[in-house]
Amino acid sequence: MGVDGRAPAAGVEERRRRPQSAALLSQSRPPMPVPRAGLAPTRTPPPPTAPRPRATAAHATLHLAAAARPHPDKAHYGGEDAFFVSQTAHAAGCADGVGGWQESGVNPAWYARTLMRLARAAVEGGAPTVVTEADVGVPGPAAAGGGAPGPPDAVLEGGGDEGAAATLSGYGEDGNLAPPPPRRRPPPSTAPTLALAAAHAGTRLPGSATAAIVSHDEATSTLHGAVVGDAGVWVFRRGELAFCSPTGLHAFDTPFQLAAVPEHADATDTVDDHAAVFEVGLQEGDWVVVATDGITDNLHPEEAAAVLPDAAVAAADPAGAAAAAAARLVALAA
Repeated sequence: MGVDGRAPAAGVEERRRRPQSAALLSQSRPPMPVPRAGLAPTRTPPPPTAPRPRATAAHATLHLAAAARPHPDKAHYGGEDAFFVSQTAHAAGCADGVGGWQESGVNPAWYARTLMRLARAAVEGGAPTVVTEADVGVPGPAAAGGGAPGPPDAVLEGGGDEGAAATLSGYGEDGNLAPPPPRRRPPPSTAPTLALAAAHAGTRLPGSATAAIVSHDEATSTLHGAVVGDAGVWVFRRGELAFCSPTGLHAFDTPFQLAAVPEHADATDTVDDHAAVFEVGLQEGDWVVVATDGITDNLHPEEAAAVLPDAAVAAADPAGAAAAAAARLVALAA
């Protein structure tokens, strides 16, 4: 994502060195998620670095874009990662469904997509919602010889007469579906944390996922974020990495992750205890990448920075530059 003559936003991209990834970007942009079969990154991400001094900018604009590329073996059901982009709330997020659930006959995309759908509703001020197996159909067993069952066709939002089914897109939420009845949106400083916590509480399906959500405060040109596990947020400034979110791991190959086991027990990592919460002052021309480990594990920051559009291109067409950057990052990580 990028900020137009003012400050950047965030986007998300993610993917592993198995052709699969998704990305969200804005002109000061970031990319998005891709699912993974394992629990830990294949490459140790760079350590978190302190953001550079904030440059104040009034009414900074956030330009968001996204791209995704599922693994060829998972393309027929859209892959296991999910994302959302909300122009209304100046926010974006991604989730990486844990592929190990396939062994239990569960499609990892069910949890990740529902988590992101509810997070988008929360960040836009929607009413709290709980989604269970009854709302999407009980997952069937995996086909003989491997492979996960197809993704849910719909997820119910709201309740009572206000509940309505909405078809999910192949890779995640694109922000074009009607949100639930609006409430007052949370302030940008708390929006990522509150949205992720609400989505975790409401996603009562078998499965688990790592996740990242960012929200941009136009008034202060500040990026706020919350990350659980090995999803990542990078901020690039003048071609260099200015900020890298920390990775949350229990142990090697075991990142923090949000979950709702079949019995819906509360034995899961939580946003309150396991999320890395941060804020970064953005400057005009910054790029923010929000991605699952499909991107952060497979690309060095220097590689990502090399494919971001230059300042002249971004200034001339910030939205187009964000879209181009997301697509390039996904392709490069494939």
